[in-house]
Amino acid sequence: MKRLSLFLILLLLIFTGCSSDNEAKNEKVEEKTIENWEIRYDYKENDEILFSIFPDPALTAGKQFGYMFDFKEPFGTYEGKELAINVHNKEIGERIEVLSPKKITEPSSGYPSLNRFTTFFEIPFAGIWKCEIVLDDKVYGDVVLSVK
Repeated sequence: MKRLSLFLILLLLIFTGCSSDNEAKNEKVEEKTIENWEIRYDYKENDEILFSIFPDPALTAGKQFGYMFDFKEPFGTYEGKELAINVHNKEIGERIEVLSPKKITEPSSGYPSLNRFTTFFEIPFAGIWKCEIVLDDKVYGDVVLSVK
């Protein structure tokens, strides 16, 4: 009986240790994400817009579309950092990394900062999706999209 208990405790420790990396990563992503799921194209802090998203007006699930982000802060805020984008579905809670971390080395062409950061990705199914901007593994902010 003691061996069985010890074995079960050992298994529990192994499984908790394996999942702790994923849990820690998810906690980092969750730490700054707003729980507001109202459709919004701007992310604000202290009543100041930090960035906006301009999705394709024909945005539908299952197809790749272009997204333009207008980041408002000076370029120094982003320079040298890794920017990633996750989408998080409201109904089932699924989170997908749609833009792998990309090191920011220069401003948008013709702009002093990331005023026209563009990327393409596919949202797999219809619903309400939170689009999280992640800078150096920390959530910078989010917007919420309704996908047909």
